[in-house]
Amino acid sequence: MPDTDPRARYRTQHKSIGTITPSGNIVVERMTTAILEAFATTSVRRFGLVTPYAPAYASRIPPHFQAQGYACVAQAHAGLSDNLSYCTITDADIAAMVRTVAAERPDAVILCCTNFPGRTWWLSWRQ
Repeated sequence: MPDTDPRARYRTQHKSIGTITPSGNIVVERMTTAILEAFATTSVRRFGLVTPYAPAYASRIPPHFQAQGYACVAQAHAGLSDNLSYCTITDADIAAMVRTVAAERPDAVILCCTNFPGRTWWLSWRQ
């Protein structure tokens, strides 16, 4: 029988994302905070953004980085608005969006969305 305790499911599914304190509180590093910390420790000033989102929603992301002094120089979006559809984007589609953004020569490319299979694509690309 599957575990129905949300904390147990969280521990199983998100070990690499955060930690659970002894009191049961979940401590999760916000993606934006983690990216800003990475940018601050590297020479990144210009970035490209790849998401599964519709452009209207995706356009809300760059201002958070721009407020910290980072310029979004290129964007590519799959145009989806259903959370469950984000994980269906193929590696080929992700690669095409990354190539589009990389053509503008950013210092870094962000693949942004927790339900976006960008990590899977990135691991295969690295090999």
